[in-house]
Amino acid sequence: MNEDYRALAMERAQGRINEAQYREGVDRLDRLVLMKSAKACWARHEMAQSEDRANGIPTPDRPVALSPPNAGGGQGSLYQSPRLSGSANQAQGVLQQITTATAQSGRVAGSVYDR
Repeated sequence: MNEDYRALAMERAQGRINEAQYREGVDRLDRLVLMKSAKACWARHEMAQSEDRANGIPTPDRPVALSPPNAGGGQGSLYQSPRLSGSANQAQGVLQQITTATAQSGRVAGSVYDR
């Protein structure tokens, strides 16, 4: 590329081309350099993504499919409805046991620091 710029400068210095032709040639070479550098950048980007895909790393064109948990849906869910799991009945039974024990013993659940 540098040789092309030097050749243009030499042609201008020798008077074979005028200033407008020189500027036109320089602009054409600048566009060519820009195009080649953009191609090189995209090639490097594609190589990096290709390496990521080969290593199993998600890329924008090959994302990892995620399956979100179903709300209240049983297996794999972060939240399970107490009605589905029966834990509401269990919690109610435990609360009743605590209330009955407190009433019978006269003690309140907690520590001495709660009073």
